[in-house]
Amino acid sequence: MKNNNAKQVNNSDVHYSTEEVVIMNTTIMPKLLSAKEVADILKIGYVKALELMRYEKIPSVKLGNTYRTSEEALADWLRTSIGK
Repeated sequence: MKNNNAKQVNNSDVHYSTEEVVIMNTTIMPKLLSAKEVADILKIGYVKALELMRYEKIPSVKLGNTYRTSEEALADWLRTSIGK
């Protein structure tokens, strides 16, 4: 049976970036940062970054055995934390 709801995407509407995947100028997946990348950005130790992510001080998601956060979530967390 043919799926009539399937949407065709023209190759000219698909753009690839190392930062995110964009289809028809709509962001689907933001770049997710690892605890190591968060540690590097914040200039703190890996264990401290992992602890902040693990105990949900920094909004994050557990994927397998790793924690990930988006650049936007990290930036929002920093803005609210600095204001305290």
